[in-house]
Amino acid sequence: MKKRFPDPVKAKEFFEQKMTFTTGPVELNRMLKDENVNIVDVRAADDFAKRGNELEVEK
Repeated sequence: MKKRFPDPVKAKEFFEQKMTFTTGPVELNRMLKDENVNIVDVRAADDFAKRGNELEVEK
């Protein structure tokens, strides 16, 4: 059986699209301090309950 590798062009496109709509904790903290933002939390209800639902903005 010959191993097939993912298409690198498709992989690049996938991660570019993902990064366009993904924000990490550092970026989020900066946005909360510096901008008027709307946050849409798309976690599943169970994940939301496990990880907590409080946002803390570092000053």
